[in-house]
Amino acid sequence: MTINIKEIFTKAYLKEYIFRNRNLFLISLIIFVVSAIVGVFISDLIREFMIEIFNQLIGNLPPNSSVADEAIFLFTNNIRANILILLGGFVFSIFSIFSIILNGIVLGFTYTLVNPLQFFVGIAPHGIFELTATIMSLMGAFIITKLEINLIDALFKHEFREELHNSSLLIKDIILTFIITSILLVVAAIIEAGITPILLSMVS
Repeated sequence: MTINIKEIFTKAYLKEYIFRNRNLFLISLIIFVVSAIVGVFISDLIREFMIEIFNQLIGNLPPNSSVADEAIFLFTNNIRANILILLGGFVFSIFSIFSIILNGIVLGFTYTLVNPLQFFVGIAPHGIFELTATIMSLMGAFIITKLEINLIDALFKHEFREELHNSSLLIKDIILTFIITSILLVVAAIIEAGITPILLSMVS
């Protein structure tokens, strides 16, 4: 099986990729949004637990770091989390769905800590990229699960090689998903480290 990687960077392939995976993206988005809403409603129940997690995350930030150092730190943590979500597709996306639900609950809980303006300014500029990457990672996990199920089914039918050959489109979609999420996370990290603190200082 040969995969033409260059093909995934064409405009035509990108359009087909979006159309082909739109339902999986929508499902991933719904899971995240519902989880965020749940996070708002159960905020009182999880407040102490979440505050402790937030304190640990803040404590992990490199002290006296430059904007570049902080951006690298944020990107490294985010790409690691998104790779785990993506690879969770190999265990039928169970871990991936759980991770997205947790991310949504955290976002919903965060909304209850600050006023709406601070939340919007602090989250929206980088969040539009970071959250899109996270949702796409779950979509990618679903694609991996689809590929896995197809191959397992083909294995029992003694058609594994044929199915593997026919799966080049799914494999290319998985690769493109990883590339797009990585780019989105780079942009998100730069904005969160360099722009978000400035915007927050203007509204605090």
